[in-house]
Amino acid sequence: WAATASRHVRYAPRHAASVASVGGATPTTPAEYGPRPPPLLHAAVLSTSAVRRCIGEHVGGVAAGEREAKAILARMGHTMSVGISRVSAWVLRKVFRRLYSCIGVDRGGVERLREAISRGSTILIPTHRSYIDFLLISFLAFQFSLPLPHIAAGDDFLSILFVSFIFRHAGAFFIRRSFKNDALYYTVFSEYVKALVEDRVPVEFFVEGTRSRSGKMLSPKMGMLGMVTDACTTADDVQIAPVAIAYEKVLEAELYSDELLGTPKPPETFGNLLRARRVLQQEFGAIHVSFGAIISVNEFNRSRRALPRAQRVAQLAHEVVGRLQAALVITSSALYAATLLVYRRGVERRRLARAVAWLRAVCESRGAVVAAAAADDDDRSSSSSSSSSSSRNARDDDDTDDDGDAMCARARRLHADCVRDERGGWVAPVDDARSLITLAFYRNHMLHVVYADGLIAVALAAHDAPSPRRALLERVDFLRHLFAIEFPTAVTPLPLADVERALERLVVRGVLAVDADGGGETLVRVADGGRGAMTFFCHLFWPFVDSYWLAALALTALVPDGVVSRKAQLARMSHLAEQMCAERRTPFAETASLDVLGNAFAQLLAAGVLVRLAAPPPGVDRLIGGGEQLYSLAPDYADGVRLRALVDQLAALRQRAVVERGRNELGGLTADFPMLARL
Repeated sequence: WAATASRHVRYAPRHAASVASVGGATPTTPAEYGPRPPPLLHAAVLSTSAVRRCIGEHVGGVAAGEREAKAILARMGHTMSVGISRVSAWVLRKVFRRLYSCIGVDRGGVERLREAISRGSTILIPTHRSYIDFLLISFLAFQFSLPLPHIAAGDDFLSILFVSFIFRHAGAFFIRRSFKNDALYYTVFSEYVKALVEDRVPVEFFVEGTRSRSGKMLSPKMGMLGMVTDACTTADDVQIAPVAIAYEKVLEAELYSDELLGTPKPPETFGNLLRARRVLQQEFGAIHVSFGAIISVNEFNRSRRALPRAQRVAQLAHEVVGRLQAALVITSSALYAATLLVYRRGVERRRLARAVAWLRAVCESRGAVVAAAAADDDDRSSSSSSSSSSSRNARDDDDTDDDGDAMCARARRLHADCVRDERGGWVAPVDDARSLITLAFYRNHMLHVVYADGLIAVALAAHDAPSPRRALLERVDFLRHLFAIEFPTAVTPLPLADVERALERLVVRGVLAVDADGGGETLVRVADGGRGAMTFFCHLFWPFVDSYWLAALALTALVPDGVVSRKAQLARMSHLAEQMCAERRTPFAETASLDVLGNAFAQLLAAGVLVRLAAPPPGVDRLIGGGEQLYSLAPDYADGVRLRALVDQLAALRQRAVVERGRNELGGLTADFPMLARL
């Protein structure tokens, strides 16, 4: 309790717009520093011209519009209380010390954040893998005497009475998941965010929009980021601070696996919260918190002044994603899970340790920060300890790192439910979809580090002989556009220049070799000492190729004029993936993950393979259920020829041994895959 008493928070001076009187009334509280009290903040929002205009256009009249606007603010608004926040910090300190061996914090990043907050409006954008994220950020702000952030939270938390009370008094404001057709709600919300920005208090939201069930960065959402960009017209500047949070073990990981296999998400209720208290008996390893380079929104906008607003906001969102990925610490769990899923039939322990050490060296050679091999499990004296991460220069072929055994032992202990021991000192993942998807969740934490390498490896493996450089880059170009939603990057899709740099790096490191044929064409092949590395990279990304292949294959059931909802089609895709895995047509159980299949559906829609129907055909709405958006094949794909060509193109990029066991011929898909007839 004494540790929570020494807080000396300094706020930046408020912007002049927030100091001005509201509705003719003079603020009765100090107006130069810190957030306005909720009544004054609400009055400021209701008095803005945008809200007054929406109220005037309300179908029920001005009085009804004002009542609705006030009700929106009453349900949405925070009631920040430092006293209650202090109690919460005291409780969280004890809970975190029970759950985690340590919380490693980038202290240099904390000081950069402190400086940014002192200069003006600051937006915290963390990665989102767990509900712990926003508790952790507020806890660390309290620990380091930073102003507590005002957090955008989903209004489903309001159903948890005690929790909603704590969250609201800790600075959370609650918003609906969707309100695109409610002009008044959108206007009140956007003006509320702008008012917080004008007060120059930290605001926190998740650019991914929701927790990532797959472990990767989700494609960014533009809504709140657009509001922040608009706030630059009333505030001097807005600074964005990316915050990367890496967990060795995530509390909800097993629930994510169930959700991705089709189990409905459990509702957020107080009863479910009480039932979840058994997690206090488990071990969750360490957390690593690091900070990306801070972005000045004004400077970013000035450098892209000629672009339309929507394009500018989209580029800003992907820049945030890129900086989050660059700051993310790679944990032993990520390296262990990635390696174990490459050797999913089993691997000898010593070989596994060498492979984990090699992958660590690969990540460090790409500029990633990798967590120390073994955090001190008994050091629970300070949850704000300095980051337990290290960055070392290493070569890709360095497989003798002594940390390999320690990293494997640590990850094996944390994820014992997903790993089985076999005779002769061998280890293998538990062979069920739930465990494999859980391991894939941790593997996906590090895929962005070797994304370009993986695309090159998959494209090169599709060619029997040395591949002409031009043909190789064409296949990579297809893959980088295919995975534009699946793997968001700072510039999406991944620029070809980044691919070419990765290709040159692999050549310099002796993984690939280049030759010249008689016609002056450059040929690219796997070097004698690089086959193991390229096979490893392939196994990291082949599961995603299989998921997209299955997604396209499932669309053949719509030929020529089928109509389907997104939910129904994802169920078909997942069912097909499960059947293919059961019949050994694909070795990757995680292909049934609804997250990846959902991204594949979105990419097929963006690529013009699918189209949205403005209105359902006669009789279809009654069969599917009213209100769902319906889709069909685009006219160019309705006859099935181009769709089957796409399926073949994806099949050619799959793991060759699997393709040979079940090669699909043009026009004969149902014969090769009888389960398609049942779709």
